[in-house]
Amino acid sequence: GKQTRTRRPRADQAPTSFTMDPRGALNLKESTVPLLEQLDDPSGKVRQKACNLLSLASCDAASSAIIMQNNGVQKILHRVGDQCAPVVGSALLALRNLILTGDQRVISLLTMESNLNLILRAFNNAREQLSNTSEAAVATQILCHAMGIYWNLVVEKEQIVDFILRAQLLTAIAKFLNISEYPTELVTTAIHLLAAMTDEHAGAIHAVCNMAEVVPSLIKITQCKPQKGSGCMPIIPVLCSAVLFNIRNKNEPLAALTHVLPPVRYSLSEIRPNEEISGLVSRLHEGGENVYKDKDFVDAVEYSKNSVEAQIAGLEILSNVCCMEEWLNSDEEEMGEGAALQIPNELKEFCLSIPLPNLMNMCQPLNSEVMKQIEESPAVFSELTDFIQDRTSRAFACLSNIFAVVDPTEFPIPVEEIWAELIRLYSSLSENLNGKNLKDIEGVTSVMRAFLCNCPSITFLQDAHLEGIVSLCENLFSPEIRQCGIAMLLFVTVQKEFTHCEQLYNKTTNLLLKKLGDESITVVNEALNAIFDICGQDEALPMCKSLNILSVLSQFQPIFVNRVSQKRNLLDEEEFDMLQETQGNLSDFIQYLQSQ
Repeated sequence: GKQTRTRRPRADQAPTSFTMDPRGALNLKESTVPLLEQLDDPSGKVRQKACNLLSLASCDAASSAIIMQNNGVQKILHRVGDQCAPVVGSALLALRNLILTGDQRVISLLTMESNLNLILRAFNNAREQLSNTSEAAVATQILCHAMGIYWNLVVEKEQIVDFILRAQLLTAIAKFLNISEYPTELVTTAIHLLAAMTDEHAGAIHAVCNMAEVVPSLIKITQCKPQKGSGCMPIIPVLCSAVLFNIRNKNEPLAALTHVLPPVRYSLSEIRPNEEISGLVSRLHEGGENVYKDKDFVDAVEYSKNSVEAQIAGLEILSNVCCMEEWLNSDEEEMGEGAALQIPNELKEFCLSIPLPNLMNMCQPLNSEVMKQIEESPAVFSELTDFIQDRTSRAFACLSNIFAVVDPTEFPIPVEEIWAELIRLYSSLSENLNGKNLKDIEGVTSVMRAFLCNCPSITFLQDAHLEGIVSLCENLFSPEIRQCGIAMLLFVTVQKEFTHCEQLYNKTTNLLLKKLGDESITVVNEALNAIFDICGQDEALPMCKSLNILSVLSQFQPIFVNRVSQKRNLLDEEEFDMLQETQGNLSDFIQYLQSQ
């Protein structure tokens, strides 16, 4: 059956810190130890500068390792209690960046109750200073970085949510859901934290739903249209959609989508960051480095980055909406892989309202024109390369899920044109195969699978396309690509009448038998299920006998059982259950062949 690429229902992209160009960290390696010593300098300005430079150094693996080796995290934590507010803000930024290294020593230290409370005290002190005009800017930075630390830690360890709830921080966070009263950065970080907290954490979802002012505030922001120079940046309404999606009433899914989907539509249909980036590059070429000193230019760069982030979040929300558990058939017998999805017309119409060219344009290979333009000016477009790569992955996942729930023939673009564009994308990525773009090749292959296997007719498929699908089954680099290839080959084969295409059935079955020896157990599983589908047809029984299918599968059965057993500790529960089900199906199929 059709497969969707399910993702965890979270629309906050990987936690980001707001730093300078990370390449500058390379020059700080030799200065890291002296900077740690300067944290105890009598001068607040020296301590602040040291923290700022350490926050930049933490973007570099070698420099962050030196920080760890010299007890640097504890030293920076000590500055969170500094009497000088700017030092506190810079120390929190350094800690926030250190979390992003993924070093478990950093995370373990920061998740200690005493250190969480230390950050909480800095947060509460800054809240008191926020109304003081002369202190507001620094207070805002402290609040943003404190919430940013909690956000990054929530992503790593769910227990942080319990701390935030115990500390009654939700009330304070909820107050920042007001774009007319608080700075954009503060509102954005608060919603990011809410989105991370409500990601499948029952306690946080319950707490947020029980706060009377939160849901109306979120809904109000989703109705705002982003504008340059306003407090409403593109990411903000979409993040509010993410929180509303996380806390939705699963008994009334369509009611929840009323507020969730409009910002998603806007982010995926209305904003054009690729065009904006090209325009900014042209301005940079014409005006040189002086342009970067222009506030309007800097603001425009940040708006473009924010627009890409909004699209990332919008893609993930739509991807998740397409495979919500609420759409599964309530019949318990149909809850396994291939279970029928009862997709409401409202969702199908929404998916059809998003222009496919827009979604395709969000799939930018590393060698695309947009990526080349960004890489020409890395200092100007810092972080944007990673954002574009993330958006590409999310766009492929979203397209895969859309094609799995909406008949491709219902789109205004002819299916042969959509298929041709997918092949073009695949070819473009494959021509420049490397470790960086393999994930994208897997992504576009998944889209091809969802598209093809949901087409009611495959008359547009040419012989050369079938050869290409066979080559996917033999891909050397990725089990996921081989899985997709097998699924597509199976679909194409069973669309043909056996009596008219016996040679195709024979070739497909031989390839599937060969795949039983694949190094990936999930590819083997895909091949086995395909064999069941092809050889389970009455017309195919003579072919099965000529290929000795019964003998091959009888000999393979103990091998498969042993391989699944050996992989037990490496598989998640869902994968193990799937393989166990296949074991049962294999036994039943062998019995079926024996009875013929």
